[in-house]
Amino acid sequence: MALSSKTRSRINNICNMSYIVVDVESDGPIPHKYSMVSFGTVSFLSLPIHIKTLSMEEIIEKFSAFFPLSEALINYLLSVVEAFDLRKNDYLLKYGQTCNYMYYLQQGLLRGYHLDEEWKETSSWFMREGNFVTAVKSYFTGQPTLEPIHAVEDCQLLGIHRDHLDHAYLNFMEFNLPGRKLTEKYYVLADERASLLRRLSANELYLHLKQNEPWMFQRVDEQDIASYMGIDRSTLSRIKNMYE
Repeated sequence: MALSSKTRSRINNICNMSYIVVDVESDGPIPHKYSMVSFGTVSFLSLPIHIKTLSMEEIIEKFSAFFPLSEALINYLLSVVEAFDLRKNDYLLKYGQTCNYMYYLQQGLLRGYHLDEEWKETSSWFMREGNFVTAVKSYFTGQPTLEPIHAVEDCQLLGIHRDHLDHAYLNFMEFNLPGRKLTEKYYVLADERASLLRRLSANELYLHLKQNEPWMFQRVDEQDIASYMGIDRSTLSRIKNMYE
């Protein structure tokens, strides 16, 4: 669905305006990486410069591809979206933290992993730009996560807080279809990923990844790929040598 000129103008205005925000919790800073100058309990914030008009259009078009969104819903989404910057090796979510956001990864690469009893890392998934990302169990249950999310590269993300997303579902019925379709998409991807890891041998899995996810070998450390495949790094090197 192409966005109207009115909506594009609205997005452009949102991306370039500043806000005056009252921080009712004056004993602590307003969270996230905003440009901020504080005067008592009043703070003047500017949206980070990397929230570009094109990026805002991109996330709205992702939703609109499933069902046309009303101007009211689009305006609401534009008013609640937040920007997040991560540097390489930063954490979007650390072990034991609770995930309250659904993120859209504009740029970069993220890795989810879990820890065994000896705190050894095993990669669970890799997600590159153009995808939605969250810590699923933590987000839906409100429980602390057992799966940290780590920045493999510098990342730029847009995020919507769970409360704002729930408000959209309750007050804009047309938003429920995009939400359901995106949930279905990532559920299927997770099921396919789990199935591949169960069914394929290490050699078969390597060939599958090389054919279907070649970017992984260009952007991800071999140790992380090996742990994702359930093998050690030396075994991955041996498999690579067989086919290269």
